[in-house]
Formats: sequence, structure tokens, C-alpha cells
Amino acid sequence: MDFRGHGNATHDANDKKQRTGWNIDSYGKEDLRTLIEHIYSRRKDKIMFIGHSLGGMALSAYISHHGQQKLKGLIILASPMTFSHPDKMWHLAATGAKYSFLGINSTALAYLAALVPKTPLGIENYIWNPKNIDNETRKELLRNIVSPMTRKELKQIAQTIKGEKFTSADKLKDYRNAIAETTVPSLFIAGRQDYIVPADRVWGYFEVIGSQDKTFKVIGRANGFSEDYGHLGYTLGKNAPEEIYPIISEWIRNH
Repeated sequence: MDFRGHGNATHDANDKKQRTGWNIDSYGKEDLRTLIEHIYSRRKDKIMFIGHSLGGMALSAYISHHGQQKLKGLIILASPMTFSHPDKMWHLAATGAKYSFLGINSTALAYLAALVPKTPLGIENYIWNPKNIDNETRKELLRNIVSPMTRKELKQIAQTIKGEKFTSADKLKDYRNAIAETTVPSLFIAGRQDYIVPADRVWGYFEVIGSQDKTFKVIGRANGFSEDYGHLGYTLGKNAPEEIYPIISEWIRNH
């Protein structure tokens, strides 16, 4: 699925452009609730949830507001739950909250970046491992994956970094508490060359979750994989279909 304002959800059901003003709470409390209720109403069965990055963070908001009753298993790729000593990219996001009123069109800039072989200052190297992303995929990534974050999203990230914990925007809910009470079987996957969400930040999520059935995997050459995976390599890396997808599908079958 695409969260509102992203991908195929840039426009609503009436083909009107989605208005800005939402935050990460909105994705979990409303968007994921709508998705899960939609599927559950048709299948009448609990759901296997796969979330990447912000998707896994939004899941903690969903569980905090709506519980875990309709979830059968959780597969979390590159989602953080530890925010102390923030990395450069997190600092950049927090700084962006201060200047988001300038209206920088990140989508247009990314589309232009797709026209040249390399982005200035090697920015894309922070987002994925170039060895694991072929040129055509790189172009598609820049044209389709990059989307602007709302001011409220950035403010919530800045608040999270400052407080060193992921809470609702009104600070009334600490989402770690909901995860600590979650007993659903869980698989966590982290990339050895993920500079957006390093493995230790994913470990923070794994460590706090209350499930007794939980697995943590680091995807990198030291563990027998072809490359050290970056942030977008889990799903779109050239070797992901042979190396990552089977891990996920086998775990689903076993649960």
C-alpha cells in the first residue's frame, strides 16, 4: 500500500490531490487501520504484516491505538525504535522540520537526479548500496520512491530525536509501550550498509517487542549474502528476489 500523499495515493478517491497536514500518527491510526479492516472484512482471518522503514514505525502507532488482535505475524525491515545519538540523516530530517516552509520540491529534484549518473556528494550512497542497485532500477527509484514529507511528519521526527523515543505527536502515547506488549511472532531484518536505519536501531525494535517468537537477521556479506544491503536494497536490490524474498516467504510459511 501507499500512505496518503505517496505513490498512487497522491490523490484521494475523488481524484483530488491529498492535502498536507498529516503526520506519522495518521499513517498508523488511520491509514493502516483502513487497510487492515479492508482485508479482514473480506478474509475473516488474521493478517501477516510486512513493513519497511516508516511502515514499521507506523505499525507501532497502529498497535498503540487499535491493538494486535487482527495481526498474525510481523515482518519488519529497516524500521527503528532506538533514537539516541542520531545519525547524520536523522539530523538532516530534524533540520528539515525547521525549514520545510520553504517548500523544497524533493520529488522534482529526485527526477532531475535520475538524468545524471551520480547525485552530487554521493547522496544516494546513503540510501542504497550502489553495488546492489542496477542503473535502470536507480532511475525508477529516484523517479518514484522519493516523495516530500509534510512539515508535521518532520516535526514528529524532530520531536522523536530530541526526546530519544518515538511518541505520538501530542506526546501522550509512547509507542514503545505498545510494542513491549505485542506478542505476535516477528521477523526483523536489518542491512549491514543501511545508513538511514543502521542495524542497531532495528535491534532496538527487536529488543523491546514482547513476542517470545522473534528472529533478527543482519543482511550482509559477513553473513553469506552477495552484498552489504542498504536501506532500499531489501526490496529493490538486484539480488533481493534470490536472497531476501525467500527468507520472508519461508518465515511466513512456518508461521
